[in-house]
Amino acid sequence: MTTLIVCTAPGLGGLELYAEREYKFLNQYRPGSTHFALSEGSRLNERLDGSSKNNLLRIKSGKLLPLRAARIMARHIDQHQIDVIHMHWGNDLHLCALAKLFSNRKPKLIYTRHMRISRPKKDIVHRFFYRQVDLILAVSQCVCDEARRFLPLEANQIQLFHSGVPAPETALENCQSKLPGYSSKPRFNIGMFGRIEHYKGQHLLIDAVIALSEQGMDVSATIIGHAMDEDYLARLKQTVRNTGLEERVQFLGFVDKPTQLMPCFDAIVLLTYCETFGLTLVEAMRAGVCVIGTDAGGVPDIIDHEQTGLLIEPGNSEMLVEACKRLQQDEAFKQRLAQQGKEKADRLFDESTHFKQLIDKHLTI
Repeated sequence: MTTLIVCTAPGLGGLELYAEREYKFLNQYRPGSTHFALSEGSRLNERLDGSSKNNLLRIKSGKLLPLRAARIMARHIDQHQIDVIHMHWGNDLHLCALAKLFSNRKPKLIYTRHMRISRPKKDIVHRFFYRQVDLILAVSQCVCDEARRFLPLEANQIQLFHSGVPAPETALENCQSKLPGYSSKPRFNIGMFGRIEHYKGQHLLIDAVIALSEQGMDVSATIIGHAMDEDYLARLKQTVRNTGLEERVQFLGFVDKPTQLMPCFDAIVLLTYCETFGLTLVEAMRAGVCVIGTDAGGVPDIIDHEQTGLLIEPGNSEMLVEACKRLQQDEAFKQRLAQQGKEKADRLFDESTHFKQLIDKHLTI
């Protein structure tokens, strides 16, 4: 069974890193039988530059109808006897559908949907391309429901298939070595991991730190991630300076091994207004850290309120303040949530188990 993973996305977020982990896992599980199609100028291309040249297909795409790239991919499919195409980025649908049409082998096309679907896609053009899709794997229940409502496929062609994350990296022994603004107990340290943009809600965390500090709580926040919106980041930093919180709020930028840092925090928050799934929460739970997330999108698939974490209303910094105060004031409750969260995440969201199920149930013909 030979698989071609396709992800030509230029960035390096959860979707792209998942595709990379799948490629590496399948290469270990079935050496030599996994190929990867990616964009020449992408961050993934930089990260996989040392991989086997025969198994990487570097293409130029990005056009609405990428005919040339699709023909190149079709030749690769036939030459390497690809049985299954597994795509991850919605913009690759035209590319993969045309490559399947142009190929002689007509491989099975699987589409893992990582993002929300906001509108119907049942017009004649979408029907043409989706006709080539054999199966959609939705990473959360909300995505699964939207796919069944908006896409021109039969219900049995759309299945819920939660993502998994690897076991956490060995925890950092000295948190202060990586986190200059970090303080040990009794300070309540909050971590937030993810791309820095308004939709992700970093401003809500800063608002909460301001309120908690005014109420006399010893608290800090570390915001970790790549800035997608430099103006937004600049406004966040200006707010921190204006309120005199430079010693309590720090911006760390992108880190390659975030799970090493996660145990440094009392709680890790995800404040996206409507997150598709929430891999950061799963990583934190597997690292044994208490989590707070917004009650929207795929987050309720992960957090059972007051059992494996706390859910708050999207956009509500006051609820975040109350959640942090509750955890800070009740150590036993915080530890219970962390332990039960770890048990659930280890059981349901283990990456090795996830990829083995992917191979056994879906990457077959």
